[in-house]
Amino acid sequence: MKVITSLVIFGLAAIAYAAVVPELSVPADAKVDFEPQCPVVNGPNVTLIANPDNCTTYFSCDMGKAWEMACPTGLHFNDKEKVCDWPECACCDPAYDPEKKCEEKSEEKSQ
Repeated sequence: MKVITSLVIFGLAAIAYAAVVPELSVPADAKVDFEPQCPVVNGPNVTLIANPDNCTTYFSCDMGKAWEMACPTGLHFNDKEKVCDWPECACCDPAYDPEKKCEEKSEEKSQ
């Protein structure tokens, strides 16, 4: 009886969690101005491309098709590391870089 009660409680908790936590995907009707160029054949690693129109999304390539993906709430896509990251580290939105540290990093790489 304790096992059944535990399973029922676990099931109800899972349903409540699913109802509260938003799905991490981009709505199908979202407007995309940027058309990423994905490789036709997949390589050994997944190809991830930053979305220049939205720091909170990126594109994941699969067999030439780009799929827009969303970072978890509060994170931006870090194009250098190819991960969702804190906005201060992602170097996507200049508003999160008042000290211009991201520009300094890119200048160091180009030298």
